Amino acid sequence: MMITVRALGQAVHLSGGESTLLNAAGGGATIYLNNQQLYLGGGRGVGASDQFKFDGLDWNLGDSNFSFAVDGAGTTVFNRGIQITKKTNGETFGAFAGLAGISYQVPFFSSLYEARYPGVGFFFQKRRKDWKWSSLDLVSRQKTLVQSVSYNGHVLKVFGFGGIVQNSWQFGATILFRPTKDLSLVAADVSQLNLKNENVTATLTKGKIDLRAGFIEDTYEGRKNAGENAGIGLRHGWLTVRSDWYDSNHQQQIAESLIENTRNWSLTETISNTNQFGGSIVYHNNSVQLSLSHSIVFLPTQGYQQVISAGIALHVHDSGMNTSAYLLPGNKLKYTTSADQWLQGPYEGRDSQSHQSIGNNVIQGMVVKEDGSPIEGIAIQIGKSLVYSNSAGVFELRTRKKQKQELPVVDLEESLAPGNWQVVSCTLEKIILRQIQ
Repeated sequence: MMITVRALGQAVHLSGGESTLLNAAGGGATIYLNNQQLYLGGGRGVGASDQFKFDGLDWNLGDSNFSFAVDGAGTTVFNRGIQITKKTNGETFGAFAGLAGISYQVPFFSSLYEARYPGVGFFFQKRRKDWKWSSLDLVSRQKTLVQSVSYNGHVLKVFGFGGIVQNSWQFGATILFRPTKDLSLVAADVSQLNLKNENVTATLTKGKIDLRAGFIEDTYEGRKNAGENAGIGLRHGWLTVRSDWYDSNHQQQIAESLIENTRNWSLTETISNTNQFGGSIVYHNNSVQLSLSHSIVFLPTQGYQQVISAGIALHVHDSGMNTSAYLLPGNKLKYTTSADQWLQGPYEGRDSQSHQSIGNNVIQGMVVKEDGSPIEGIAIQIGKSLVYSNSAGVFELRTRKKQKQELPVVDLEESLAPGNWQVVSCTLEKIILRQIQ
């Protein structure tokens, strides 16, 4: 593949790391040029790409993991070859050709190390008022022909999808009913590949009181597992008191929690009916985030389980470091650690390819769940720029000149994080979301 450098570099982003959780080690470098973006990475395989604009089209040569997806299907196209995209008002149309295969994505590099089979495909998306239609079609050894339609109204949001994904039939639908700003009901039924999932969640927030209840049932590789949960919370200023009940595999847990949120601290203490202590503590500012969590999560085939995690994230000027460790059921310890460095270059024109503006001034914040754990892949609108939260939950916008920081806007429509999310609070430094599916 030939890479043509057409302008002096605006910035270089270097990253590297190791993960026993993801079974990976490697690194990558991204070079941001005037209207062009080059990437080279290595670890499990080698990844390389050249993204640029030409004749009103977006071109990508090399490894392409583009985020076009059909609503609800959880399907993303991976292509090693050429991709061309045309965007107009309300419409996106693209075509790609090359080798299709499995993508390997970790926080510090990406590659398509198993892209082996020739393929050609198209993707299309059209928006009109509250409606959106999407189609994704790939003809290769593993065929993907899936379409969806969605309606995004003020009270009712509905989407459904169906078709062939990797040679297997897949379908699903989700309904979000919100008759008032205080009450929401989400129901979903998804059948895809080796996983079938059904879940219902109801949330009522009235004044200082928060009520939640839900049911989930999944079948993974032929093994069925179900769980129920319900909870009530009472907020007073910076303090929240919660009581939550969980039931799965004929085992019940009741967790009583205290949650304290201040500008830099988030502290949760939980004790269950089995006298097991849990909780989380998070400290964060613009340079550092420290977290320790012992929480109950729903794991496929295992039900509600207690998971311990710890993390540290440092961001000093143009350098960053993230380390996370997890103690999973069965006393299995896994970790992921990575570091990155920005190298600034001369500015000669606007870089329209990157979703980050390259500059010396940084606007930064965090996206977390209510328990303080970070959320990756949430789209944040700051002024006219769209950025995404990374694996540490941090989002940032680099600007050439100092400017007054605007209140960020969460764009859930463009977010890449799986599931449905609800904004709990949003400040200049911290955004708290709640997963409602």
